[in-house]
Amino acid sequence: AEGTARKLVADAPASADAVLVLAEVLSAKKAHAEAAKLFDQALKGDPTNSAVRTRAAEAHLGAGSYAEAADRFLPLLANNPRAEVVKNY
Repeated sequence: AEGTARKLVADAPASADAVLVLAEVLSAKKAHAEAAKLFDQALKGDPTNSAVRTRAAEAHLGAGSYAEAADRFLPLLANNPRAEVVKNY
């Protein structure tokens, strides 16, 4: 899956969908630091996408970037205090 996702990004580097596919694959493989960079890249095109913002925060948390993760989670919680933003940690 990772090889296919990397090929998608190589073939269409400006495609947010391709970047998100690779970010999800890497996140599933616990490659959180690289996934976080890719989620952040995807957010440049749509900074208000709460699902991607949540995945970026989760990836930063998984990578051990706790302050960055908190900076990402707090605005999400402020916008929706009942949200379940951390599912796997």
